[in-house]
Amino acid sequence: MNIIKKSSESEARITSISIGDKTRTTPFVLNYTKQGAVPHLVAKNNVDVNIAAEQFIDLIQHTSHNNRDDKPLDWNRCFRDYLGYKENALLVLSPTDLNRIVKEKEWVKGTVKGIGMSSNGSVQLSVIPTMFSTLINLANPDLCILGDPQLAIYNPIHNFQNLESQPLVLSKNQERKAKNRWIEWILSLITNQKVSYPVWACVPGASDVFIKENAIEMTTQLDSLVSGYGIYLPTVSYQSFNNQDLNVLKENDKFSTMRDTFTRNLKSFTSNIPESKPRALFAIQSFEDVVIAIREGIDVIENSWLEPLTLQGKALFVSFKTPLKLSKIGETKDDESIVIYHKHSMLFDMSKKKPQQENTELISKTNSVWQKDLRPLALNCQCWTCQKPHTRAYIHHLFCVNDMLSYVMLYEHNLHQLNSFVQEIRESIETDQFDTFARAFLASSTSNKL
Repeated sequence: MNIIKKSSESEARITSISIGDKTRTTPFVLNYTKQGAVPHLVAKNNVDVNIAAEQFIDLIQHTSHNNRDDKPLDWNRCFRDYLGYKENALLVLSPTDLNRIVKEKEWVKGTVKGIGMSSNGSVQLSVIPTMFSTLINLANPDLCILGDPQLAIYNPIHNFQNLESQPLVLSKNQERKAKNRWIEWILSLITNQKVSYPVWACVPGASDVFIKENAIEMTTQLDSLVSGYGIYLPTVSYQSFNNQDLNVLKENDKFSTMRDTFTRNLKSFTSNIPESKPRALFAIQSFEDVVIAIREGIDVIENSWLEPLTLQGKALFVSFKTPLKLSKIGETKDDESIVIYHKHSMLFDMSKKKPQQENTELISKTNSVWQKDLRPLALNCQCWTCQKPHTRAYIHHLFCVNDMLSYVMLYEHNLHQLNSFVQEIRESIETDQFDTFARAFLASSTSNKL
């Protein structure tokens, strides 16, 4: 890894990472997938993707028909031929699907020798290194990022709408045992199974103290075997709140407390692994998390949080450098279809439906603010959806009739917004303006008024 530019005030940096025959300039986004496909994305997939190994665990027993050669399928070739990923797209393999954990609201418990994973048939398995090496050989990825979200600082299925509750964490004894098993599992996979693909290892931890301790121990034992590091730090998702709940959170300083905890644990991670190794971050949930992560030296951001937002009909609008102006697009802060708003980012609810009267399930589409709105989602957006252009009225109509094309259009837009946001951040680091813009961006999101 080559560090090209580093911020003068923070740990934000631009690096060049070589992974096999591919090179990436950081920070960049690693896209969430289902069955190897970016959800709802049908355009040419020139994107870097994170593939959950558990979604292919059923293929471990794969053999072809008796009248054919008994050879395993080259799933890398299938990804590129049938899912449309270009040859220069980066295919990354990690153990578990974070959105599956959130949706099913349960962990798959691991054992002393294996990590917990769930097959497509919801069969819970404890995957030992031998099994996982078989999965790696089937997927033939460019990179493996090994992590277990059960060792994360927060439990992603925790209901943060219960404002008085506390994040769930492991006990100190559980932490140490889990960490020792995790290191042994990675060592066995790399050394005994002789995995030939580049490997990044995720550091576990339930507090800044343990993250620091685990990072130091993992770099001592694994640094010569792995080419990078990662961490799971699940945070709060906008999708769980309306404007009223968000205002309660901010008035009670809940956001500030959770953000401080997130920042403290992130610093414990980045400051205790070698500066020369790339760092990946999983399970964050907002643009603020992206800014904080890059400020603390994260190079790769995983974006599984976009998929549930898109399924709920949320359209993202964000700018890192320039504050957004609602007046330019004809909206007001009082419009209930704007789920969250501050100076640099907002969410529009394109699927907003109102009951005609109480205690009925009848939907009145005539009450939607989007019904006669013939503008694209964003006038200055360069995504396929906005450039076509497909109007807000049309996308809203597709959501009302449950047409899956609505998700295709909205995911294309949301993915473009996030990638453009990270590109803006890269440009600001190049011009040494990142910290100025980052302070303004984060300050606008802590206001008690949305």
